[in-house]
Amino acid sequence: MYFTKSQLERMLKRGKIFNHFKGCQYALLYHVTDHTNHLDTPVHKVAYANLDPEDSQIFVRDTDEFFSPVDKEKYPDVEQYYRFDVASEINWEAIDAHR
Repeated sequence: MYFTKSQLERMLKRGKIFNHFKGCQYALLYHVTDHTNHLDTPVHKVAYANLDPEDSQIFVRDTDEFFSPVDKEKYPDVEQYYRFDVASEINWEAIDAHR
C-alpha cells in the first residue's frame, strides 16, 4: 500500500484518536520515516499510545499495517473494516488519565 504525502499528512495528524478493531483507543504520537532498512527505501511508520490507563504502552507499526484491513477469516465477527479507524467518539476519561 502506498500513500501520497498529502494523504499521510491528512490521516496522520498528531493527537488524532483511533479505534482498534479489538476495542481500545489509541492516540497517534508521531509519523516517522525509517531509513535503516537494507533496501535504501524509506519505510513509513506510526508511533501511537494506548489510552487505557491500565495499559499505557507506546507502539510502533508500519503505516501500511496500521491501515490494513482486519483479517475477516481470523476475526469473522468484527464489524470494523480497518485495523485502526479514526474515532468518532473519544474516551476523554482515558485521555485525561494520561495528563
